[in-house]
Amino acid sequence: MSLAGKQSRIKVGSITSTVFTTEAMALQVGVGSTTYKITDSTKKYFDKNKTITFFDAGTPILESEISRIDWLIGVVVLKNTTVGAITATGSFFTTSTIGWARTFNSDTTADTEDITTFESVKTNSGFRTKEVTLLSVSGSIGGLYDPTESLQNYFFNGATIIIEEIFDIDTSESGKVFEAIIESDNENADVESIVTEDVSFTSTGAVYLQI
Repeated sequence: MSLAGKQSRIKVGSITSTVFTTEAMALQVGVGSTTYKITDSTKKYFDKNKTITFFDAGTPILESEISRIDWLIGVVVLKNTTVGAITATGSFFTTSTIGWARTFNSDTTADTEDITTFESVKTNSGFRTKEVTLLSVSGSIGGLYDPTESLQNYFFNGATIIIEEIFDIDTSESGKVFEAIIESDNENADVESIVTEDVSFTSTGAVYLQI
């Protein structure tokens, strides 16, 4: 299946987060019996710098009973099965479409380490053996300059920014979502054209495929 580029959208997260209280979490079928995702998808971008508490039938779940929290997709994985409804209280970031964007690209790369040994060379017919270590995303957003939607505030404040890829706005066909740091923000003006803006970024922290 192919997708028309004109259907794509890029969303960015707000700088400040909003509190949510006692939001329902739904059990995720097919990914284990202890994985829960927030029901209201507009609140799935948890603020990891604010306190978040999960409840089992109204009783707070201890940190020691939580396996992990996937902050940018609104998911919690518990260590044990639960006795009642799972809810959450915390803070979330809203997202909005970058209206001025015309182009977008993101490159996901993996660092690798050479783990070749004398023994592996013999079994691999003399070829090297490598192992993936760290993953990262880098890319750029380009378009028409709009001072009301510019990403300059993130750049000058040194703030991290949530970036969400959407490849088909009608079907919500989505790509990755991740936190990033703005590395450069360039405005370009020419007497024969309109002002444009080009932003480059690099990811910081986990990168998630949207579910």
